[in-house]
Amino acid sequence: MKKISIILLSILCPSSLFAQETLSLQQCREMALQYNKEMAASVKQTESALYTMKSYKGNFFPNFTANGMGLYSTADGGFGIRVEQPLYMGGKIRAAYRMSVLGKEMAEMNEALTATEVILKTDKAYALVVKAQEMKKVADKYNAVLRELLSNVESAYKHGLKPQNDVLKVQVKLNESELSIRKAENALRLATMNLCH
Repeated sequence: MKKISIILLSILCPSSLFAQETLSLQQCREMALQYNKEMAASVKQTESALYTMKSYKGNFFPNFTANGMGLYSTADGGFGIRVEQPLYMGGKIRAAYRMSVLGKEMAEMNEALTATEVILKTDKAYALVVKAQEMKKVADKYNAVLRELLSNVESAYKHGLKPQNDVLKVQVKLNESELSIRKAENALRLATMNLCH
């Protein structure tokens, strides 16, 4: 798997120190799923729905309550265990439980959807970094070719084989290529920041 070099801001240091680390696409996906706020919220929502479902499921079972006293009790019922079991409540318990099961299923689907969206955004950001890196490589190679060409044209001009106009044309192209390098560097920096975000 192709690895890219990205700059990550140091989370632990309060100063703006930079650390360079090489990450694969899979590592970027895992980090995005681990640290994304929307993903964390959807996981908590799923957990909450699961506990709600368990709570409603508990309504099917009897409630036990016990009380006791520190003194000796007579047969008047001062010490005892009480069991409460609803016999029929018009289907309210079953309906509430079914709704809680549906709520849990919806929360799980939302969590899966959020994970898919996070992975998609990460993949797009990763692809932009790769594209920016390749554009920077192309700009650097083009600049190297123009520098070599300028050296050759200047040599030919000194020996009277080329007019000065040709030297100026190559210098203009070289300046344009240096501008392209700066644009590629900025694009790479922005794409890397977007991926880190």
